[in-house]
Amino acid sequence: MLKPHMTCLGNDVYFGTFPLAQLTTVEARFLHECDGSRTLAECAKAATADAVCVARLSSWLLWWERPVPSAPMPKGPIDRLVLAARHTAPWLGMGGRLALDAASKRTLVVTCFGSLGENRFVEAFPSASEVSAACHDEVELVARLTGVQQQIWDFPDDTRRQMLFTTGLDVDDLAADTTQAQVLDLIESLRPSEVFAPAALDSSADALLLFNTVLSSFATGNLEAELHFYEDAPVIDGCRPIDEFLARFENSYLAPQTYYVDIAPAFHEKSALASGFRCTIDQHDATAWLQSAARNGSLALPTTGFAERFWRLDAAAVL
Repeated sequence: MLKPHMTCLGNDVYFGTFPLAQLTTVEARFLHECDGSRTLAECAKAATADAVCVARLSSWLLWWERPVPSAPMPKGPIDRLVLAARHTAPWLGMGGRLALDAASKRTLVVTCFGSLGENRFVEAFPSASEVSAACHDEVELVARLTGVQQQIWDFPDDTRRQMLFTTGLDVDDLAADTTQAQVLDLIESLRPSEVFAPAALDSSADALLLFNTVLSSFATGNLEAELHFYEDAPVIDGCRPIDEFLARFENSYLAPQTYYVDIAPAFHEKSALASGFRCTIDQHDATAWLQSAARNGSLALPTTGFAERFWRLDAAAVL
């Protein structure tokens, strides 16, 4: 299928609002056929496109090995709730597991700070609203690919700064209270058996806010579910971020249990998810995530080659 934000109008191809190229009639027909519902061979046959034509346009395609649903997943009871600060983090940190478990785990991914975002292509998405829409489109696409439900909350990334300017009160306390109330209300309404939160391995204040919220709720007995943390930043250069993460549990009765999930069967799908976030991450970032999966595989599952790392707490740990 076509990569996100690419549109073929007549014989013209656009990326966002930016014109990319003019195509021949056969090339345009071929791209129109690439809607995710059929194989590459079927699309080429329908458009009477030869191998040269397909090769010339292949860099604009996202590769997936099964038909992509045309509509979002239907809503229903949730087994697994995944919380995210950044819209890319859960799909890149545990995208392989999400793809593998989609059939057996009814999953909802919630981006808690999704009003704003980053975009590498200013010419194609010149306004803040277009940047936000592009981020939303990417999340909707990867949710369709993996067969997972998703929501984006209208809770801006710069919440603490806005609160400081408008109220003059302690922004960290206000943001924490607001976020905690929203998260706990969501968990109470869904009653998932598993909750996944970011390990906050990078410098994101929003990720750390989510981490502290769910950990505090768990420690006080307000979270009656298995609590898992996933890697929300690619860890390939040393163990410092992991050591800092584990240091948060020092002098605590809570001891996170490290475990790995073999994602070798879905590694090609995780790679495709990375390419789906083309507005947000570049090739270097995408490669870092894939190298992180290879590093995790070498640490725990050397026979398979690729793994994702998690830490688990459960109710027994509190008791």
